Amino acid sequence: MKRTYFKTEPCLVNCGLSLKEPSPLILDLMKKELEQGLSLIAIGENDEIISTAINYEPNSSIELEYYSNLKKLAENKIVKDLIDFEAYIATLSNVCQNYNVDKFFTISSGAVDKNYQKIGIARKMIEHSILLAKQRGYKIITADISSKYTGTIVEQLGFTAIVSVPLKDYLNDQGELLFKNIIPPHDVLTKYLFIV
Repeated sequence: MKRTYFKTEPCLVNCGLSLKEPSPLILDLMKKELEQGLSLIAIGENDEIISTAINYEPNSSIELEYYSNLKKLAENKIVKDLIDFEAYIATLSNVCQNYNVDKFFTISSGAVDKNYQKIGIARKMIEHSILLAKQRGYKIITADISSKYTGTIVEQLGFTAIVSVPLKDYLNDQGELLFKNIIPPHDVLTKYLFIV
């Protein structure tokens, strides 16, 4: 799924990272999210991975400090700026304070192999992620969505948009555009929230 996600995820495409080898730092972060045991993998008839939903519980008490430390490890300017963008979204939404929770479940990223798209797999992965969050006792589920198609799915499942940032408007700390290759209709990052 690495080749599908890193080549097609809208934020990575729109900032140019899809044209490069996957960032070791981003791969390491995804591995740490997987280690929490909240992620889902769909296996096809030939025992191949056809879809993933990487879910995790952010450490909300140190989230902003976490992003600050993470930036220092970024291997290039685009990855650093992308981490800053994630911190910006987290600050705008401030889920723990605004919804009075100590923890929440996040649908972090997902992908469906191109040979299996448009048959409802993404929807099923999100539905199963919601079920898993409920079973684990979470009261809040969030999802940062940059795909217009995935946004439609989560809205149909009852998620509400709490923050939306047009990619064309986001400037890094030097006042430069981070997202220079914006491909419509995937031109907004929206944080969605689902109350269990």
